[in-house]
Amino acid sequence: MATADKSSAALTDLEYAIQLIMTGKKDPEFTARVQAETEKITEEIRSKHGVLNIAVDLIREARDEARITCWTATSR
Repeated sequence: MATADKSSAALTDLEYAIQLIMTGKKDPEFTARVQAETEKITEEIRSKHGVLNIAVDLIREARDEARITCWTATSR
């Protein structure tokens, strides 16, 4: 499947998911298909790049930036 086709399909799925949420309806087949696709994509990323543990670094970076912002704001 070409990249444009994948993007179009993802956008269609997103719009449908939003519609389900807004109307409170459920579609078990859609949910199962999306879960299967996300598991497949996750596994492809893991096999290609290994486990990506970036959350801790991002949290630390955000915390450090917040400290700098607080310090700057209080030192004026």
